Amino acid sequence: GRARELAQQWVSEQPDSPAAQFALAEVLFRVEGNLPRALFHLNRAESLMDYPTLGRAIESGNLEWHYLTLSQLSYAHQLIGNQLESLRYLELIGNIYGQDVESFRGWPLIKRKLYDEARASADKVLASSDNPRDRSRAWNTLCAVELADLRPNESLQACENAMGEDESIALADANADLDTVHLLNASEVSLNLLRFEEAEDYLNRASRQIDPDSVGNPWVYKLYLYMNQARYDSARDALDRMLVWRDAQSPLVGVMNRGDHFLVSAIFLLLA
Repeated sequence: GRARELAQQWVSEQPDSPAAQFALAEVLFRVEGNLPRALFHLNRAESLMDYPTLGRAIESGNLEWHYLTLSQLSYAHQLIGNQLESLRYLELIGNIYGQDVESFRGWPLIKRKLYDEARASADKVLASSDNPRDRSRAWNTLCAVELADLRPNESLQACENAMGEDESIALADANADLDTVHLLNASEVSLNLLRFEEAEDYLNRASRQIDPDSVGNPWVYKLYLYMNQARYDSARDALDRMLVWRDAQSPLVGVMNRGDHFLVSAIFLLLA
C-alpha cells in the first residue's frame, strides 16, 4: 500500500540511489512476497555499488546499503534454489566485511547435496564459535545433513543440541523462543525412527505460538500425523488451526509454502 507507493516514488525520483532500490526491494520482498521483482531491484542496487573493498564501501557513504543488499541477495538466491549464488554472496560478505558467515553456509551446501562439506562447515563453526545463534544453526545443519545421509540417531542428537542452544538464547532474551524449524526437523527425525509420541511432542511445542517468519507450519505436519493415525476429529481441528497459522504468516512465507497447504488439505478432503 503506502509503503510501496513511497518506495516507488523514491526510485522514480532517484533511480541511481542504492538506498531507494533496496527500500523498494524490501517492500516487495517482505510485504508483498514478490521475490522476482524484489530480486530485480536488489540486482539494480548491487550494480550501483560495485565496491571490492571495505574502504571503498565506507568512502561511498553507502556502507549500510551495500551490506544489506549483499545479505538479502544471498538469502533470496537461497530461497529460489540458486545455491551457488547464495554461497557466492556469503563469500563476498566475508571477504569485504570480515564477517564470519560459516554458519550460514550449511543449508545451501545441503541443498546441493554436498553433505560432507556441510558437515565440515558445521564442525568448523562448533569448534570456533561461542555464539549460541551460530552454534544453533550449525547443530541444525548437522541435524538435517545426518538425516539426509540416513543417520537418524545422530540426526536427533544434533537436533536436540540445536534446541539446547535455542534455550540458552531464550534464557538471555525473554522475547526469544525455540526455533520452529528446529522443532519441525526434530519431529521429522523422530518419525523416521518411528517414535510417534516423541514426534507429536515436538510438533505440539512448535505449535504453541505462531511464528510468522517460520517457513514451516507445524499444523501441516500434525494434520498428516493425525490422518495417518486415523484421528479424524483431531485432524479436522488441525486443518482449522493450520489455516489460522497460514493467515498469520508473512507474505513471502505464504507464497513459499502455499503448495504444502493445498496438498495436505486435498488429502484430508479425499479421506473425508
